[in-house]
Amino acid sequence: MLELFVYYVLVSELAGKTVGLFFGAYWSPPCRAFTVQLADVYNNLKDTKGHCFEIVLVSTDKDLKEFNVNRTSMPWLAIPYEDRTRHDLCRIFDIKKIPALVFIGPDGKVISLDGKFMVSSYGAEAFPFTESRIRDLEAALRKEGDALPQQVEDVKHEHVLKLDRAKAYVCDACKKQGKFWAFSCDV
Repeated sequence: MLELFVYYVLVSELAGKTVGLFFGAYWSPPCRAFTVQLADVYNNLKDTKGHCFEIVLVSTDKDLKEFNVNRTSMPWLAIPYEDRTRHDLCRIFDIKKIPALVFIGPDGKVISLDGKFMVSSYGAEAFPFTESRIRDLEAALRKEGDALPQQVEDVKHEHVLKLDRAKAYVCDACKKQGKFWAFSCDV
């Protein structure tokens, strides 16, 4: 059996781990933005679940120089730029736009083709990045939302504010970032 190297790591060393195949390129601003978010999740999970989790860059960079610049912002493994496996993986997973993130489970089977959504929406909480984990997170969020008031009045605002689900937001009052639940005005 042919063993591939992922920057000096045999693919067989990834067996038994949840592996994210990150399809991205430095020339893409959305990829650069997602890389920051993914790095945060990666570092969080490596601290807590490092023995069972890994990310591998499948670069779609235009040349080796761009690939090397891209790699400097990433703490994870990468398939070497010269390795044609990068192109094969793009074809196998039908990657049409980047960034894209495919999760492969410890058994070597694909568990999600939409890892970008999972990471963007739930961060490290989505681990092990299965559909059942996302269902559990969604159920917990619905329960949390049901416990919140559906409307509130704010002395700084002339209209009633209603509870909304928001992927992410910045609070008008405190200027802090928030996620999932926010009160907003229809007007």
